Amino acid sequence: MDQALDEALQINKTVSERVHLLYCDEDDRQLLQFAEVRHPTTFAEKYEWEKRQLSEEQAEVLNGALELIQSAAQLLESDELDMNDKTRLAKAYYVESIKLFETADAHAYLGWHLYLDGKVDEAVSECQRAIQLDPAFGNPYNDLGLIRVEEGKKDEALELFQKAKTVPRNDVRHYACQNLAALHLEENRVKPALHEYIESLYWMRPDEKKRNMIRNTVSDMGDVLIMLTTNTAATDKSP
Repeated sequence: MDQALDEALQINKTVSERVHLLYCDEDDRQLLQFAEVRHPTTFAEKYEWEKRQLSEEQAEVLNGALELIQSAAQLLESDELDMNDKTRLAKAYYVESIKLFETADAHAYLGWHLYLDGKVDEAVSECQRAIQLDPAFGNPYNDLGLIRVEEGKKDEALELFQKAKTVPRNDVRHYACQNLAALHLEENRVKPALHEYIESLYWMRPDEKKRNMIRNTVSDMGDVLIMLTTNTAATDKSP
């Protein structure tokens, strides 16, 4: 948390000088608190543990299902095919993976691509099945949250994004922060939105492509909040 705060404060000297205007409420209570993640778990750790619970034969089947998921990820990152062909093949890999051995990952990733295809009901079903299989996996909460935003169910979306931030297994926790920030901005809650963008920096990898964009957003929002707060204070003091 300290590292992300330092990075945010270094963006703009004005923000650093008046940090209390951005991170505290009217009663000087600290508003910025990052998600507490208990027992964070990686993909490899999760499935190594699961394989140990299975027979040798079943563990081999699970391994084959996981290899299909990883092959889909590699395919989507390659430059050898156009995007339509890549997504079509990736979806086929996820379907085959599920047939071999059901995992939350395959259902969640299939659901995301179905959502992009406009097949919302099917996407919802895949996300819900992923959550049922592994409640500790963050991706389906985030993806289902995006669907709920489109449906106008913002309160449910808020809860889903919050869940995505705090579950043990989520390699893209910063997406949930950015989605929460967008929700707050829609409701004109600028300070909470700023805090979510700062937390997004905390969870992002140093080489993340959008990192500089988020840094600039934090800087711009900090400038606006400082200006508004300063102007309001000056108005209140005027005779």
